[in-house]
Amino acid sequence: MITKSRLQSENCKAKIATVRRSGGYAFSIFVECHNHPLTSPARVPFLKSHRGVSNLNKTLSDQLSLVNVKTHKRFEFFGVQACGIENIGCTQRDLYNYGRTCLEEKKGHAGDLLYMHF
Repeated sequence: MITKSRLQSENCKAKIATVRRSGGYAFSIFVECHNHPLTSPARVPFLKSHRGVSNLNKTLSDQLSLVNVKTHKRFEFFGVQACGIENIGCTQRDLYNYGRTCLEEKKGHAGDLLYMHF
């Protein structure tokens, strides 16, 4: 059941467990019974496990941020480039989170860069 803010637990009994073998991995437990509808194929790219900002989009986003293109405009650009936002591979929130991570990595290094410049 989907609410406005989050997906509520449905007490689903489906589960999967793997064990490492000498040749790779094997399933040790596999229970397939779901008591709720699965997501449609059109919505699969928006599942958290299937999303991520690609290296290409990261590089392009970095370049666009250097010329002060806002994050929402970068996302629109990626959508045009990919023939629709459903083909980008990430959500706008993922792009904002990537930008925040980049800023956090740069925090505290401004003094070092200034020192190296002069």
